[in-house]
Amino acid sequence: WDLYFMYFNDEVEEEEEEEEGREGVQKQGKKTKIVRKTCLVYRFDHGLMDGVTIMRAFLKAADNEDLSMIKAKKVKERRGMLTRAATLLVETGRALQSAFFSPWDPAGPLKNKEYVERTNLAWSKPVSLKRVKYVANVMNVSVNDVLLACLSGMYGRLAYMRQEGSKTLPPLGSMKPGDIKDLRQLNFVMWVSLRGLDLHRDDGQMGNKIGCVYLPVESKLELPPVERLLETNRITTKMKNSVQPGLYYAIMNLLGCLPPIILKYVYMGSAFKATVSASNLPGPQTKLVLRGFPVSSLASFTRAQGTLGFFSLLVSYNGGVTVGISSDEKLLKREEMGACFDAYDEELTALEEYCKGKAGESSTTNAM
Repeated sequence: WDLYFMYFNDEVEEEEEEEEGREGVQKQGKKTKIVRKTCLVYRFDHGLMDGVTIMRAFLKAADNEDLSMIKAKKVKERRGMLTRAATLLVETGRALQSAFFSPWDPAGPLKNKEYVERTNLAWSKPVSLKRVKYVANVMNVSVNDVLLACLSGMYGRLAYMRQEGSKTLPPLGSMKPGDIKDLRQLNFVMWVSLRGLDLHRDDGQMGNKIGCVYLPVESKLELPPVERLLETNRITTKMKNSVQPGLYYAIMNLLGCLPPIILKYVYMGSAFKATVSASNLPGPQTKLVLRGFPVSSLASFTRAQGTLGFFSLLVSYNGGVTVGISSDEKLLKREEMGACFDAYDEELTALEEYCKGKAGESSTTNAM
């Protein structure tokens, strides 16, 4: 697998248009803004570098130093030895069951039986991270919960559009439970960094040190935005402090000792069973300069492949979150991708409006 990173820069200049007078005299006209867009594309072998490693390399290569990354403090739970051993045993069983013994997501509006032949790629304009954090604070959930809830809402509306054979996404809130018929099972495979998210800490190692968890979301896609957010938070809370990502990473390393012909089928049997691959990669929150090149925004993606028709990679940088989608061309046309990003923004806007109403009710109650 290849991992692509794209760095963008928009240079805005003002130039004065010259108008010719009656006597051939040059007169100054209106000022015109000229936007010069530049894009740098880096392609990495995903086996050599994961997202966090690339972000750290980006910070090292930058001309200016970013000091905005806050180191997350790990909260260790104090549990007895027997409790830890029992938890590890249960989590090991869950990791094996999820990765190798659970059934594949059936073919449906978001998944084909055939392998991906051609992919489409698009990325959104950066969404303000302040909007996401505002919802997270009011609803007492994590930023990742908000991003994931909006993403699942977007895919739910896309599934309904494909089921109905329509060319437009259904309006927000128009779906009811049971509207999407072919939705018996649908999993998001969420990739988790095992290096930690402190970008300034360099362990001096390359490689692809990531694990994953499978999140069943089939019953959440048709829910209203607020209910979906609360349900997403309930699922992810169960996964916090889980050892499943580390166990999955360890199991895949052990399987690497198998002969390649066997490893190929074992890997394909575990990697492509879900419907959507999703990842949230935090980046520096100040604008960096790369060899004199101010980086205004960045995006990242991995090609959709196998029977996994959708890869969604969310990257936060310089106060914004960019949503990238790589899709099977048979599942999502290039001209339909813009509507998906509009749907994502609508989901976030609906959560914002609910939170503002909730905050208004709270202030009114306090005043009384």
